[in-house]
Amino acid sequence: MPFFKKQIMLGLVLLGCLACEKEKTADKVVVFPDPFAPRLSYETDGSCWYLERPMEPQMVVERTRLYVVEDFRGLYVYDLTTPQATTLAGFYPISGYLGKLAVHDGVVMLTQEEHAAVEWFEGVDWVLPSRRARVLLLDTGDPDQITELAAAELTGHVMTTGFVGEVAVAVAWLGDDYSPAWRTEIASFAPVADGGYAHVETATQEGLFETTTDVEPDCISFPRVTLAGNHLVALHMNGMFDARVDFVSGAITPFQEVNLVDPFPVFSMIGVRETTLVLVTQWETQPRLFRFLLQEDAPLEPVGGSLLLDEIDQTIRQLLILEDLALLRLDTSLRRVDLANPMSPTELAPVEDLDSATQLAEINDRLLLVSSTHAQVLDATAVRSTAFEPQLELEYLPGFTFTPQPLVVAGHRVVLPGWIDELEPGEGREARTLVFTVDATALTVTAVINSVGTLAASAERVVLRSQELLTILALEDVPGEPTPEPVILPYLYVQWVSPPVGGTQVLLTPECTLVTVNAGQFDATAIGEISLGGSTATAALACAGELCRAWCGHEPHLVDLSDPQHPVWLSIPNDVLDVWYLGLLDEEVVIVGSSYGTGNRGWIASTASEGLAGVPLLEDLPPEAMITSVTGQNDRLFVEWRVPLTGHSSYSDGVPYIAALRMLDISDPLHPLKVGEINLPGRVIHLDADGEHLTVFGYQEEPEPREACLAMGGVAGEEQEVPCLMPHASRIHLTGGENPVFFPSLKGYVDTVVVSGQALMAVVLDSGLTGWRLRVWDLATGEETASIALPGPAVDYGGYRLFSGPDGHALLIYEPGAAVFAVDASNLHSPVITRRALLPDNISLVDYPPTVTTDAAYFPLGRFGVAAIPW
Repeated sequence: MPFFKKQIMLGLVLLGCLACEKEKTADKVVVFPDPFAPRLSYETDGSCWYLERPMEPQMVVERTRLYVVEDFRGLYVYDLTTPQATTLAGFYPISGYLGKLAVHDGVVMLTQEEHAAVEWFEGVDWVLPSRRARVLLLDTGDPDQITELAAAELTGHVMTTGFVGEVAVAVAWLGDDYSPAWRTEIASFAPVADGGYAHVETATQEGLFETTTDVEPDCISFPRVTLAGNHLVALHMNGMFDARVDFVSGAITPFQEVNLVDPFPVFSMIGVRETTLVLVTQWETQPRLFRFLLQEDAPLEPVGGSLLLDEIDQTIRQLLILEDLALLRLDTSLRRVDLANPMSPTELAPVEDLDSATQLAEINDRLLLVSSTHAQVLDATAVRSTAFEPQLELEYLPGFTFTPQPLVVAGHRVVLPGWIDELEPGEGREARTLVFTVDATALTVTAVINSVGTLAASAERVVLRSQELLTILALEDVPGEPTPEPVILPYLYVQWVSPPVGGTQVLLTPECTLVTVNAGQFDATAIGEISLGGSTATAALACAGELCRAWCGHEPHLVDLSDPQHPVWLSIPNDVLDVWYLGLLDEEVVIVGSSYGTGNRGWIASTASEGLAGVPLLEDLPPEAMITSVTGQNDRLFVEWRVPLTGHSSYSDGVPYIAALRMLDISDPLHPLKVGEINLPGRVIHLDADGEHLTVFGYQEEPEPREACLAMGGVAGEEQEVPCLMPHASRIHLTGGENPVFFPSLKGYVDTVVVSGQALMAVVLDSGLTGWRLRVWDLATGEETASIALPGPAVDYGGYRLFSGPDGHALLIYEPGAAVFAVDASNLHSPVITRRALLPDNISLVDYPPTVTTDAAYFPLGRFGVAAIPW
């Protein structure tokens, strides 16, 4: 958003209506670990309005298939059948934040979440955090033809997905700290004939996990849900809750409170083994253990009474259940509870003096204890013995101290990620992922990978995801040293994207690498690439025919794409340039800019010239003139410039100025002709030019007091020295053959304007503050033809963006990111708005502008790749 536009917004008296009691300022975004899912971290604002998506990519290994979901990309299915020859077997594109992946016999369940800054419905009183989720079931039996089996819409953040037998289930909640009431939804899907699935029901409960009126929830007090058999067990600061899903029909028994005799403390942890569920709670230093029986068709049944354990002055790091024994791993000790007598559990003597940062895992009938320097194997059948001594011991990475992360068990192997200490002062930590092989007589390290990341494992495969690389270990039945297989993900960080040119498209990455791909195949392997050097902190890209102009860090480049597999760098930058315009004019790429430090001695060059062998422009402008925008259309160039003046009645950021528009004929780019100049009224916000017409929108100062200004539909500031600004729009015939068309009914705060087909479309917040509306005018007459409410917040200056398409079509986006709506105003009197797609809510369309063609709009999404949205 231009700076002067922000200044208008900040000075408006309309902003005063937003300073109400409900105003909530979000604190700094922090990362909070989820204590019940050690490998997941969630984003939340400091006010704990919500708990965000998992920050790590989600992966599942099922037999010889690897399933990976990527935000705003979709589902990737890899074939792991042949070691050292992993192939991408299928891809299913999905828009949205993805996570909570579950897989059962080739049926994939995942969620597509929307995390907008606003609720997308009409008439809300305040801007609320949005939580919408679409649950999808996909059939990946044929990875080349992945199909959707069933779907359901949920309100809230998805906590858990999983399979209960053949039935799929998802749980979502929605709540905030303005109200103690929470909304919980459970959706179930059951198999039907011919291998399909159907949505059975969505059970909704209001106010289940409510907080007391005198306690504001903190970042770890939101409910956590564990899937245990067909039970959905939720822990909350107010208690424990149990719901059930029928194994066959998918029928849902909603959450019911589990009666705990003792007061429920803040901290809790669940362990599950077969039909036993153990709950450990802790209030200050007093832990208590509960045991429950899991039955398919009955609520949780308590077994015996609770057991109050001796005081614990260390953090409980892990709870592991071994048949009739509970192990509590603390910082440097192991607490043991014998559950053999269901009615009277007893605590055994603790195992003391364990190394810090210990990890604990069960492998068949053995236990593995991993500290920062040693790994030990113990006999799990003798864990009750007072002589609980290790049978095997290994010092790994001798000479280094290891900080382990949560481990993963894969058959008779254990995968342990972590970091070793600094090798030399100032060098920082180094990542390592160790693979231990454990059998009856040996404990060895059989693989070391110099990275950490997301882990997924089965008895046959271990997959480590680190940035854009998969490392795959094929685990054979015979213990040995597995050879890691590196697989590069089709993962491009895209900052600019070109329209399709000759069956290919060109992408520009942050390292100023120009990459070619088959048109529309943004996640496929690149056809070719060439590094241009420099930085894309300031960058642009435009391509036509077999040539591209790329501008990186004030350096323009010319690239030949006649062979897309081998792009050729035609010119080495011989100057630095502040670019005013880079785009397509009559099938040719034209770059317009100023040689660094030369002010208005701009240059124009095209793909017809390899370097900047263009001609100087605008040398006759006043020395103090400032170029504010350059617009190209067909063979015309429109340069908006302004000069500050003292005492003039027009303002820009509080400085008076005059503005004009210079028109240049650049049908021959190296010999531009000045064809006219138009004085622009007031403050110009938007220009839309073509070969015949110029459409101008802006604000014009009127000498009216604030009350009269608002009554006339203008915009007024709270301070008297800020003028009354009246919106204005007009359409001018450039050759003078027609009278100008004025739009007299344009009133209110106008956020964004586009011209498409015969329509002028504007997003307007009217003076009565009844809400944002999309208003449409006929370009030929200036008549307003339609005004409809927008799917957005009633009162907020968040920032809409309209992008023009062909024949009266446009895309409407509420920044940052969030939902994309398609606007069809081809019928001027009956415009239609429909939901089209989602964009990441942290994407700025100023930093990542889309490329608009007659067929689609291509949005570069940074690390999320590209979103191609057809009209």
